[in-house]
Amino acid sequence: MNRRQEERNCARTNCRSAKEENKRSAVKKILIMLMTIMPLAAMASDDKPISYEELPAAAKTFIQQNFPDAKVALATVESQSWNPTYDVIFTDGTKLEFIASGQWKDIDCKYSRVPDSVIPEKIRAFIAQHNPENYVKEIERDRNNYEVKLDNGLEVRFDINGEFRGYDD
Repeated sequence: MNRRQEERNCARTNCRSAKEENKRSAVKKILIMLMTIMPLAAMASDDKPISYEELPAAAKTFIQQNFPDAKVALATVESQSWNPTYDVIFTDGTKLEFIASGQWKDIDCKYSRVPDSVIPEKIRAFIAQHNPENYVKEIERDRNNYEVKLDNGLEVRFDINGEFRGYDD
């Protein structure tokens, strides 16, 4: 081999080594980031199991009135929050979320329909008129809006007074 060929081979080898070292360095950085983020993510979702009796009174009353035959599989409280939320999961997969006062925030009936007693009259009337063959599987509310998901996947938005605001994809 002449000197030029040796220099080329050496340069290729060093180049490959540098590339491999860069890959290793990138993998190390990713692993360090993951090791840092994972404990933070675990802390962020600090749901603590509680007994049904520990739910706010308004939440228990709501469940008794609107889901009288449901069996609670799990109740949790998000304890890391200054304003805790409560989740209740029934044995049929239905999930309810309550704010600290015990008022419902989200009702997700995986395999059934949301009880009519929970859905405001204007929203029920709109669904009956515009989507008579469908039913409400999920309903979520905040201070200003309701978002309703039908069994066909269609999402419908209403203001807090039950006035239609639009469809979501």
